[in-house]
Amino acid sequence: MGADFSVLLVYTEVRWLSRGKVLNRVLQVREEIPILLEQGVTLKESLLRGNMQDDYFVTKVAYLTDFFFEVNSLNISLQGNLSMSHTVPDKVTAFKCITELCQKRVQDSDTTSFCQMTTILDSMPEAECSFHEEILAHLLAMNDAVEGYFPGLDDYCTDVWICRPFPVKDGAISDTDVSAKLEFLQMAVTALKTKACNRLVIVTDTRCCLSSTTPRFNVLMAAKQYQPSH
Repeated sequence: MGADFSVLLVYTEVRWLSRGKVLNRVLQVREEIPILLEQGVTLKESLLRGNMQDDYFVTKVAYLTDFFFEVNSLNISLQGNLSMSHTVPDKVTAFKCITELCQKRVQDSDTTSFCQMTTILDSMPEAECSFHEEILAHLLAMNDAVEGYFPGLDDYCTDVWICRPFPVKDGAISDTDVSAKLEFLQMAVTALKTKACNRLVIVTDTRCCLSSTTPRFNVLMAAKQYQPSH
C-alpha cells in the first residue's frame, strides 16, 4: 500500500512504554490503515477506520506520540551503565521544566512544542487543536505523577560536591583581599601549565614508528620554511 515498513512491531502489555512506538507507527501509516480496513465487517474495524479518517482523533494520536517520545527519552536516560545517582535529579528536573514550559505555551494556544502534532496540523489545513484544556490537565497530572515517583529531588543528591565541586557564593571573596587574588592567579597559571603538559599527544609519532610505509621526507621538508620568522 506504499508504506515503507517491513518489520512488525512487537507490542506487549508488560512493557507499556512500547505503546509509544506503536502510536508512532500508527501515525505514520494513518493513510494506509483505512484502505486496509475498507472490507472490515466487524464493528471494531469499522470504528477504527472511521477514527483514522477523523482529524480530531489523528491529532490526539499525534499528541500522545509526542508525549510518549519524551517519556521514553527520560526513561532511557535513567538506565544503563552510564547512569549515575547524582545525575538523575537533574534529568528529572529538566523533564519537569519541559512539561511546565509546554503548559505555559498550551495556555497561550501554542502547540509548537509537540512536533508530530504540529506536523499533522500543518498537513491538514482544516484540522485544529481543540483540546487545549485536556492537554493542560494531562501535563499537570504528569507533573504530579513525577513528584510522586521522585519526591524531594532537591535533597536526593547527598554528594553535591560531585556535581558542583567548587561552589563559591557571590561576595565570598572581598575585592580588597589582594592575597586571595594572587593565590587565584597562581592557581590559574599552574593549571595552564599542567594543561599544556597534558596535551602532549604521542599518537602521530607512534603511527609513524609503527607504520610500514616510509614517509616521503623530501615532500615533507619541501613544505617547511628553512628560516622561520621570529
